[in-house]
Amino acid sequence: MADNVATKSPLATLFHFLGLGLLLNAFRLTYRPDYFILALFAKMGGRANFLTMWGLFFSTVTFVFNTLITLFPRNSSLRDFRKLSLAIALPIESVVTTLYWPIVLYNPKMMMNPELEAVFPLTVDLALHLYPAILLWIDYFAFSDRFASSSNGKIKLSNSIQLSTLELNTIITVAYVSRIELLSSLKSEVPRYQST
Repeated sequence: MADNVATKSPLATLFHFLGLGLLLNAFRLTYRPDYFILALFAKMGGRANFLTMWGLFFSTVTFVFNTLITLFPRNSSLRDFRKLSLAIALPIESVVTTLYWPIVLYNPKMMMNPELEAVFPLTVDLALHLYPAILLWIDYFAFSDRFASSSNGKIKLSNSIQLSTLELNTIITVAYVSRIELLSSLKSEVPRYQST
């Protein structure tokens, strides 16, 4: 695979290390015992029920691979795994950010249960719902090797299995929605779509 000069630049290296630090800090903020978010996670069935946490996880994985590629630039497997994690993280974080902020700005009660009487501190809100998307957008548009790849936009899962980004994200979406529906049918606290 051809190497992109942008991924080797000192600016890209600095960006990837700083981005990884911001994403790890976002995880740290969700584990602070003095934040109500722990009670929210417990009440709503755990962290894995939130698309925000899935996006943060895959964003962090993407930046871990970015920093590993900085240390081991010739390893094509790292690039393949990075491409896979970016193909998952970028759409998730884009959806989280573009849906969350307009809803919160328009009517915060639509996003947070009024009975909880809790408000995210702005630092936590930005760390969970804005910074990951911005980091991924900058990484994709400024430092990605998307034009240097000979894979024609396919994500290589194995030698015989290659998926387009649309196919991969369709599978992930169906899996996530199915899991949430299953959990909501088992736990009354998890929000569930109710048809009228």
